[in-house]
Amino acid sequence: MSPVWIADDSIIADRKASIKCYAAANIDLLKIKLGYKIFHKDLDVERSSVTGASFDWKKEGDLYICIIEVDVKDATLLQAFLSYGGIALHEWYVQDPSKSFNQNFVMHEVFDNQLKVLREILVDPDGNQKAQSFEIGVGLILSMLGFFVLQYGKVPNLTDGPDIIAATPNGNVLIVEATTGPINTKDKISKLARRTVLINKKLSGSGFGPTVVQPIMVTELAREEVDVDLKVASKHKIAVICREEIEELLRRITLSPNPEEYFKQAVELVPTMKELKH
Repeated sequence: MSPVWIADDSIIADRKASIKCYAAANIDLLKIKLGYKIFHKDLDVERSSVTGASFDWKKEGDLYICIIEVDVKDATLLQAFLSYGGIALHEWYVQDPSKSFNQNFVMHEVFDNQLKVLREILVDPDGNQKAQSFEIGVGLILSMLGFFVLQYGKVPNLTDGPDIIAATPNGNVLIVEATTGPINTKDKISKLARRTVLINKKLSGSGFGPTVVQPIMVTELAREEVDVDLKVASKHKIAVICREEIEELLRRITLSPNPEEYFKQAVELVPTMKELKH
């Protein structure tokens, strides 16, 4: 766990950002620095920072807590970075909960306030209904993140295809298998690898390129619960998204959609030999 971090209940309200910071009690508070970027409505980005010497810390048990208030004027989004001794340790987006940069999220929230239903589907298991809905939930979150989504897993006579194909505006493609259990049950990884090869060949033969086609397994389980299958995923260069990454995506869903960046992050989730050794 990081010795310093930004609380997830930091908020923008009444033209001020209240950034709550935590620090372990036995560290040098003077080595802490909070940097931030304010995103104004005219697309201007304002950058600044404050050092630990100006923080008004209060001790609570084994922790120090302080709230830094920043005047953000008309901005509804601030990106905060907390570092210690010059090393960046935590990043967090602070926003006005009544505003959103994501049109798809705003429309979805008409029927699913605060993502309660989607969150239950993706990270709070609920028996058989969970298993049946998880794949649909994965497709929904990819759509809200800005991907063009084709969903096949629940279509009769098309079950030989992947659960989901998701493409970015630049033409990069995710081939997605979604599961609520272990990622290699019923040889899921090999099947996903074969489907990826077929789709890649079809795209190349049709003159689409350069296109990156990335297979990806999405599971409701935590990463430590799928550790035994990561070596097989690495062999086939398959990225693995677990509960931890899903929760992070749910936190970012109100931000401006950036599917190219999310695609890049997905590619980086292919298990590496270094990760497997640990």
